[in-house]
Amino acid sequence: MDVIAGVLVASASIALGHGMGLHRERSFYPLVMIVIALAYVLLAASDDAFVIAGVESLLALVFVAAAFVGYRGNLWIVVAALIGHAGFDLAHAALWPTPVVPTWYAGFCLAADGLLALHLALLLLSGQLQAAARPEQQATA
Repeated sequence: MDVIAGVLVASASIALGHGMGLHRERSFYPLVMIVIALAYVLLAASDDAFVIAGVESLLALVFVAAAFVGYRGNLWIVVAALIGHAGFDLAHAALWPTPVVPTWYAGFCLAADGLLALHLALLLLSGQLQAAARPEQQATA
């Protein structure tokens, strides 16, 4: 059931993105990646597990940075980050189970992250979305 729920949530996100035209925006999938990365932090914070939230925040920074770099550079980095986060979900459940993360969460996230990565890859391969950022979107700082 966890995998089915992940597929349904990712499918709804994709459908809403298309319905609103957001799938054509370079920022859509990087923002989705950021929200996904912060989910573990939210779970820990909602349980008042501040030490776990701190560790999860540091781990989330890797994926937030990938979303930022992917947006500013090449969206294939975001595809890789989504796939990497699916692997992170599996590793998290196996290597660092915490009381704040439900047991069903790894399967849910694996399905959702994987489907979102696949969809973004298809948008890039079909040319509906350009992988490389325009010069004005690239880092200038």
